Amino acid sequence: MKHILFALFFMGLVQSSNQQLSKRWDNGKRAKLEYQMTKIDYDWPSETTRQDFINNKSYIAVNNIISAIKVWRRKIFITVPRWRPGVPASLNRLVSKYGRGQSKPVLRPFPSWKANKIGDCSALQYIQSMEIDPNTNYMWVIDAGRLDIFTDNPRNLCPAKIVIYDLQTEREVDRYIFPNSVVSRSSNFLNDIVLDYVNGSVGYAYMTDTFDSKLIVFDYVKRISYFFSHKSMLSEEEGRSLTVNGLTMTISVTINGIAMASDFQYVYFTSVANFNTYQIPTSLLRNKSSTAQNFDASLRNIGRRKSQTAGLVYSSKNNMYFASLTTNAVLQWDAGMDAEFAGGFGNVSLRSVRQIARNDVKMVFVDTFGIDEYGDMWFTATKSHEYILNVIDISGKKGTNFHIWRYNLQPGEKSYLYNANRRTRF
Repeated sequence: MKHILFALFFMGLVQSSNQQLSKRWDNGKRAKLEYQMTKIDYDWPSETTRQDFINNKSYIAVNNIISAIKVWRRKIFITVPRWRPGVPASLNRLVSKYGRGQSKPVLRPFPSWKANKIGDCSALQYIQSMEIDPNTNYMWVIDAGRLDIFTDNPRNLCPAKIVIYDLQTEREVDRYIFPNSVVSRSSNFLNDIVLDYVNGSVGYAYMTDTFDSKLIVFDYVKRISYFFSHKSMLSEEEGRSLTVNGLTMTISVTINGIAMASDFQYVYFTSVANFNTYQIPTSLLRNKSSTAQNFDASLRNIGRRKSQTAGLVYSSKNNMYFASLTTNAVLQWDAGMDAEFAGGFGNVSLRSVRQIARNDVKMVFVDTFGIDEYGDMWFTATKSHEYILNVIDISGKKGTNFHIWRYNLQPGEKSYLYNANRRTRF
């Protein structure tokens, strides 16, 4: 039972509510609903294979939920976290399956079924998120190595690792196994990742570990890893009550969302059960010798949000995007404007925040974001609260559950990684 208490997402008491859901469809002019699914299904090799997976409980439809999204050359990559048993593949590409004059989105395991095989520590076990570097066409995948973490009996099968794929060849080009002293094989929840460019190439990767409340650093050049832990990464009393569309739950979710500034000088992070947003210099994170006292002295609380949030993403135009979970909305923070007001990014605060999209039916529990090379921001809306509380309906009687949105950014706005190989070269 202790694993559920520690679980990332949302344990607690559901309070019934008679509040009728708003039917407003204020999506914002630039937001477009691209895909919607009642339940998650896969591009099976055959119907026989699908039935075999169902019969041996390797595929339990209600236990599958989408989480992270990244897009490369119009190919959409989606993760299905192995929170509960019955998830056939954790890293996937979205494809359309056609039949009877219509198409439906299904997931095709990436890079293959074999590469997602449970119990094979050379394969992918549990993927919550990943990052795509448009300069190298490499996908950086973080694998927690653990399964069924939202059950009383999680399976700690493999050590946590980073796997890097060349998307042009769909082949693995590198991997790194985390030592147990940095990322615990029995308690970690590697959640999200950003990349840090130094002198024209990736020098570091930073990851959030939600269960153990850590900010993990991987020094890509020296091939070492270490972590920082601080009270800012924990939950707070005020943030532990979350209400989404009439469902209220008590949460204790710690550090989750992470974003990298486009000049690679600062990292921003948040906890789900915490209204504060924090900034830490990369100069500190890059130094393995930095102490807890150094971290505390360098950390800045840049302001409080009005709602809990999950994932973050930062753009080349110094905008940071994140969700307002309690209002089914996506917000934009104009960090560039606030930096001008404050006299620099080192003094910036969370002032210029505005809503850019909202939908009370199909933008419920916006989870993660990804900006592609064309200037489109993609994000998932997952109804994660219903999933965790075991009230999600995959019959279709209550409509679709999982939604993928595309938001057209302003002209010239791209990912924080855009042209990083050129911009950071000394």
